[in-house]
Amino acid sequence: MRNYFFVRSLGTTAKAGSNKSPLAILRKKTGYSFSNCKKALEVNENNIEKAEQWLHAQAQEQGWAKATKLQDRSTAQGLIGIAVNKERNVAAMIELNCETDFVARNARFQDLVTTITNHCLTEVMKRQTDRHMFLSLTEEELKGFLAPDGSTLADIIALNIGQIGENMKLRRGVGAFANPSVHMSCYTHPTVTGFCPSVMTGKFGALAFFKRTSEEAMPENWTMDTLGRQICQHIVGMNPSSIERKPDEKQLSPEESTVLLDQEFLVDPDVTVKEVLDACSVNVLDYVRFQCGEKTD
Repeated sequence: MRNYFFVRSLGTTAKAGSNKSPLAILRKKTGYSFSNCKKALEVNENNIEKAEQWLHAQAQEQGWAKATKLQDRSTAQGLIGIAVNKERNVAAMIELNCETDFVARNARFQDLVTTITNHCLTEVMKRQTDRHMFLSLTEEELKGFLAPDGSTLADIIALNIGQIGENMKLRRGVGAFANPSVHMSCYTHPTVTGFCPSVMTGKFGALAFFKRTSEEAMPENWTMDTLGRQICQHIVGMNPSSIERKPDEKQLSPEESTVLLDQEFLVDPDVTVKEVLDACSVNVLDYVRFQCGEKTD
């Protein structure tokens, strides 16, 4: 008897799932409200595909209107996103701002940061060079980048402003290019996991270039990946102002110094960053650090 009811239960569930109304399907597919989905189906004679297109068009239009209305609101919160293409040795780091930390912690905003970072990486790879360098990207440049469907990043952000209801700004970005002889590492803190594990997000981010000065094996338990990540972690945590001292610059104690090589190593304060790098025969060539909401020149 139990088996009979179990089979009937499964059959009923399957039938119910296969007979979902167009309204239920559209709501699940788009995430828009009941009333908006209902109106979309009415306008488009219950055609789900056309109703979905209509919803996106409406949201885009309303998003631009809302973006204009909210553009003067402060956007001090948000996230940093970093995406890397290891085969090409190319990376992109962006800062997307919003009004509140509540939205910054929302999965929808986090997924938006991931999407935009990936689109930026695609555009950055089109500008790849044979030398290691950082390419600064302004807000206007970033907003003009294209997604695969032909929409701009400005379009995508406006759509999400309309849906989320907060002002957002794609504040800045940087592309990073490294030739095969240069190692590139990155780090974000605190790590926020979105739908795409290949994109790192957090309130802080760092990208850095490294080069070995010797072909000798590195000390035990050290690899370029491990060292690079820990130096980027140090850059995020200690916020050095430069890699090394200028010739006329006074040397401060490791506890006071803002020079990367002179600072106590964050992971092991008993040694300086220079001592760690020297032991591994590695030089830091350059780095970029982003802090969400920080003042910039």
